[in-house]
Amino acid sequence: MGFEAIHEREFSPQEIRMQRIVSAAKLLELESREPDPDQFYVLNSKRVFTMTAKELSALTGISETMLYYFLSGRSGFGSLMREHLSKFIRMDPGTIKELAIAAKHERQRRFGKIDGPCQIPPPLFHYFKPFNRIGPSPNTQKFHEMVAARTGVKREGKMPHGTLWFEQKAKQIAEQYGFQPDTDGIYRKPGKG
Repeated sequence: MGFEAIHEREFSPQEIRMQRIVSAAKLLELESREPDPDQFYVLNSKRVFTMTAKELSALTGISETMLYYFLSGRSGFGSLMREHLSKFIRMDPGTIKELAIAAKHERQRRFGKIDGPCQIPPPLFHYFKPFNRIGPSPNTQKFHEMVAARTGVKREGKMPHGTLWFEQKAKQIAEQYGFQPDTDGIYRKPGKG
């Protein structure tokens, strides 16, 4: 009877808040593992933004490209932009800045501009995901074979490129209406000029 009486009572808002904080701290502790030194990482949009970049762009007015640049480590946000973004994703502007610094460092490691270990702080590691697209795309070899097969081959019977197509089409239409070229090559009605 004593056990049932404890579990039947309503929890106060402070107790509920404390339970949420403790469970969030436990989850964070589980997810804050050490990064693998041989692996490269990028920011995970679902963890950072809690939505896709496209949805956040529509919500905040920040361009989708800028959000993707942030996720890939290509660039970060200015202080005013961090303040604006923090209201929508409920993250401290300082944390957003630290994520941008870590993502930029990872991008430089990935492209071989710096040689060093991963420097993602363990408390922020759960915002990152492994980057698995290192090296050439699987279709690169097929693309190079296709380009080699087309190199030096005359493409007769195909639509010409650039302004030549427009010139040929204009000549065809002019001849269709009975125009003839004069001495300068300009198509005019016969008997004029």
